[in-house]
Amino acid sequence: MSLLPSVPAASSDAGKDATLRAAEKAGFFPVKLIEEPEAAALYTTHTCDFAPNIGDAFIVCDAGLATVNLTSYEVDSLTRWPMFKELVPTTGKCAYLTPGKASPR
Repeated sequence: MSLLPSVPAASSDAGKDATLRAAEKAGFFPVKLIEEPEAAALYTTHTCDFAPNIGDAFIVCDAGLATVNLTSYEVDSLTRWPMFKELVPTTGKCAYLTPGKASPR
């Protein structure tokens, strides 16, 4: 049985690897990770009466308990699932928001 678990956008490589190993240990194969903002984008295209076209751009707001991430995507291709590419890839020099303050990352 295959599995597509979501991971936080800022998840470390060690965290992603631990998620993959746990899923495989539980008997899932193949396992492919998807970052939470991209999972939200896919969910939106399938449940909110939104039919994307190649070249469409949009922003996903991933508001968690402690952080808020904004990710901009462009629809790259339309196959069985829409494929997205980040318009402004993370550079590591960004800020994250916590309730009541902004912190440099």
